[in-house]
This record gives sequence, structure tokens and C-alpha cells, in this order.
Amino acid sequence: MNKTLICNDENRIKKFLEMADSYFFPALSSRVDISTYSRKLSKNAFNVFIHNGEEDIAHAAVYVNDKVDFKAFLSTICVLPNFQGRGYASKLLNLCIEHAKQKGMQFFELEVDNNNKDAILFYKRKEFEISSSVSDQKSMIMRFKIF
Repeated sequence: MNKTLICNDENRIKKFLEMADSYFFPALSSRVDISTYSRKLSKNAFNVFIHNGEEDIAHAAVYVNDKVDFKAFLSTICVLPNFQGRGYASKLLNLCIEHAKQKGMQFFELEVDNNNKDAILFYKRKEFEISSSVSDQKSMIMRFKIF
């Protein structure tokens, strides 16, 4: 039986991100120091995991601390390959959006690599729209209006 767990434990976040590193597009470790990133997520983000009784199989983290523009920002979402296609990404995304809504956020944003076609299609099916390109032109910001 899979459980959804809200957990800001730095070591748990780090363990999952290290295990899932190569499944990110591009690899997470090519963009951030995973130890530093895990610490930042544990202190500043809402973290949610799906656990199958043996291991964490999915994780998402969202920042909901923008009290000026009221934008939540999905920093990471990942489902291990053997568990993809079962609705876990949708479940995590919905939990993060609901949390952002409860915190008074009006928009929900994320950054996605321009070449990550599967992720872009997933977010478009969830009614996200392309908001802007990032300055390096390798990624884009997608946005969902909560209210």
C-alpha cells in the first residue's frame, strides 16, 4: 500500500534526490549541489513523498513563500521510472497545488527544460501555460492560475 507523506527531513530528501539524480532532465547534479539543495528544500519548501512500504518512489517540493506576487514555485517533482504511469506525478502535483492554494498563492509556476517533451505535455494536460523563456533559452516557465 502506497502512502503519501509530508516530510521536511533533509536526509530523506537528499537520499531520494541522489537515488533519482539521473532521472532528472538534465541530471539534477549537473545543475545543483544535491546536499545544499536538500538543505534548502528541507528549510524552505513543502515536501511530499510517496512511499511504497519499502522505499520512497516519488517526491515533490514546492515553495509557497512569495507574499508579494503570490506565486508558488514547484522546485522539483520526480517519480522513479519503475513507478511511472500510475498517476503518482498527478497526485503529487495536485497535493502541491492544494497546499499552495491553502497558503493563499494565486499562481503556481515551474521551470522545465525545453527538450523535456514528456514533462511539457504532462503540464499542458494539467492546464499549465507557457509563461516565459528563461534567459539561457534552454528552459521555460510554465504557469497555472490557482484563482
